[in-house]
Amino acid sequence: SEGRVIEPSAWVKSGAYAYMIFIAVLVLLIPIVLGLAAFSRRWSFEIFPTYWTLENFRLILLESPGLIKNSFLFSGIALVLGIAFGLPVAYLIVRTRTPGKDALDFVITLMLAFPGIAIGVSYLLAFWKGIPLAHYWIIMPLALFARRLPYFLRMAHSSYLQLDPSLEEASEVAGASKLRTFFLISLPLLLKGVLVGVVMFFIMAFQEISTAVFLYKGGWETLPIGIYLNWHRGMEFGIAAAMAFLMIVITFILLLIISRVSGGVLKAAWGSE
Repeated sequence: SEGRVIEPSAWVKSGAYAYMIFIAVLVLLIPIVLGLAAFSRRWSFEIFPTYWTLENFRLILLESPGLIKNSFLFSGIALVLGIAFGLPVAYLIVRTRTPGKDALDFVITLMLAFPGIAIGVSYLLAFWKGIPLAHYWIIMPLALFARRLPYFLRMAHSSYLQLDPSLEEASEVAGASKLRTFFLISLPLLLKGVLVGVVMFFIMAFQEISTAVFLYKGGWETLPIGIYLNWHRGMEFGIAAAMAFLMIVITFILLLIISRVSGGVLKAAWGSE
C-alpha cells in the first residue's frame, strides 16, 4: 500500500521556508557584493557604493587582457590533454580486462586527495632541474590537467557504463574496426556525458589558483592570480572584485550549458539515485 503523506505543520513550513531563504541569501550575497564592488570606485563604510564607474572593467579589458587570454589558453590546453588522456583511460577501465586498470583508476582518482598547493610545489621541484619545464609556460596547463583530470575521468567513466556493450559488439561483428566503431557508434552516444565532463573540467581549470600560484611567472598570470595580486596590494579591491565578477559571469554561462545537456549524467557520475 502507498505510504500516507504527512502534511507538515505551519511552524515546520515556516521554519523550512526561513531556512531556504537564509541559504539563498548567503549564496546570492557573493555575486551581489562582488557586483557592487566591481562597478564602484570607492566603497568603505556606506551600505551601498556612492561612486559608480566602469573603470575597473576598462583596466582589465584594456590594460590586462593577458589575464583573460592566459586563463582561456591554459584551461583550453589542459582540457585538450584531459580529453586525449581521459577518454582512452575510461575505455581501458570500463571495456577491457587489462591488468592494472583498477590501480590506474585509483592513482588518477587519488589526485583528489592532494591539496592544490602540494601539486604546485611538487611540479615546481620536479621540473626545476633536469627537465626544466618550470621555466616555460607549458607547466601551467600541465599542472591544471593533472589537477582536474579525475573529474573528467569520472564523467567519461559513467558515460561508458551507461553505454550498452552489445552495440559496440554488433558493430564489430558487422566488420567495423574498433576505431570506426568508436567514432560512429560509441562517441555519438557518449557525447552528452563527455560534454558535461568537458565543461566541468574547463570551469575547474579556469578557476584554479592553489596550484597555479606556485608556478606562474611574469606574463603567465590568470584571472584567479590577478584577483590574488590585486587584493594583496591592498588598494585595488575594485579591480579584484571586477575580475571575480567576470569569472562568475563566465562560470554561470558554462553552468547553464551543463544544465541544458547534463540530464542524469551528473547524478550517475557520483553514484546518486
